[in-house]
Amino acid sequence: MTTTGFDTSAAPTMPAVPMEKRHDDVDEAPPLSKGAGIFVILVALTGAVLTTIDVFVNGFWLALAHLGWFTGVFLVISLVMGTVLGFVLGGRQASRGEAPAVGTPY
Repeated sequence: MTTTGFDTSAAPTMPAVPMEKRHDDVDEAPPLSKGAGIFVILVALTGAVLTTIDVFVNGFWLALAHLGWFTGVFLVISLVMGTVLGFVLGGRQASRGEAPAVGTPY
């Protein structure tokens, strides 16, 4: 028992690996996430430019309607791309090589 009241005698210990050699999933996003991030940034910038132009050409309310339509199309495209890539690549576990063997329960 420790002073906190927790029994740490059976707690697993970390291997003696220097901090600079440790790899954490948070340090580096998988390539699929990087590509998705770039796609989101490009769509957001395009939407911002088109909406700015739209406000000056058509007025605020029509520009707001166009922005809603643009966002809806973006969400549908993202959903379709995510679904197709998930089926083709087998999801994030398979893309990292961590997928369990066939027939193994998760």
